[in-house]
Amino acid sequence: MARNIGNIIEKIIALVYVLVLLYITMMAPNRYTGMFGMDNINLKPFSDKWFYIENFQTLKRNQRWFIIKEMGGNLLLLVPFAWFYHTVVKNKIGRVKMGLIIVLTALCIENLQYWLHIGTFDIDDIILNITGGFVGVFLFEILRKR
Repeated sequence: MARNIGNIIEKIIALVYVLVLLYITMMAPNRYTGMFGMDNINLKPFSDKWFYIENFQTLKRNQRWFIIKEMGGNLLLLVPFAWFYHTVVKNKIGRVKMGLIIVLTALCIENLQYWLHIGTFDIDDIILNITGGFVGVFLFEILRKR
């Protein structure tokens, strides 16, 4: 009985994660639609972010908050993904397959934002999403062994 309640709670948390993921990436008000011109594509890794990082101390408060939210949010976005996948799918897969699923998920998010005209296709976001996803896999494996 307690195991069934635990499974139900896991499924509810997984559903909430998916809804939050969709909201953040597709529907959030005041979505940032880019600084890369009409095509809204950035294929140069961290080309704009280095400016913010190098000049962080001289930036205005709202600019600092923007770069923290932009980079931190993209890094954290897929951290729970490994847990989510294992909770919903319930089959064990190796690190390589999970890595591939994380890469494809990050690419799908960026492609959807671009094609639906609700954001940019930004290589920085993809790199940060994937990094966060891999951190999540590492954390999931540590927690699963306990």
